[in-house]
Amino acid sequence: MNEINDTTLLIMGTILIIPDVYLLMVFKDIKVVIAGLIILIGSQVAVFALHVDPYWHVMALLLFPIIMIGYMTVKIKQRINAALKRIAQLEEEERQEKEREARKEKIRAGAAEMADLYRTDPKLKELNDFVGDYRDDDSV
Repeated sequence: MNEINDTTLLIMGTILIIPDVYLLMVFKDIKVVIAGLIILIGSQVAVFALHVDPYWHVMALLLFPIIMIGYMTVKIKQRINAALKRIAQLEEEERQEKEREARKEKIRAGAAEMADLYRTDPKLKELNDFVGDYRDDDSV
């Protein structure tokens, strides 16, 4: 009867541990997987060597999934925070780009308006000829 209980507990522990190991592999935390499995194997060997109640088998088996779920929760929170921070940076860059484009558009509109004024206003043409168009008549 005791061997059946031990076997049942080992099967149950394996079923509980496999999803945690898979999730840690997805997270690419190989060091944590190895450390956790070493701790799990060590605790199981200690529990079997001491021939204690099945209660301790269950506690030793459940310790690994509980710790790994806590660890994965922290890692997921860190990744979510990093993603939210990156999204905020992208939104800020997009807002700055829109402001830059709005300023460029105002400059283009002002330049187009001034170009029309330079073409049609004779005083501005004279001023433009005087200030901007220096002609060297001696070289002609």
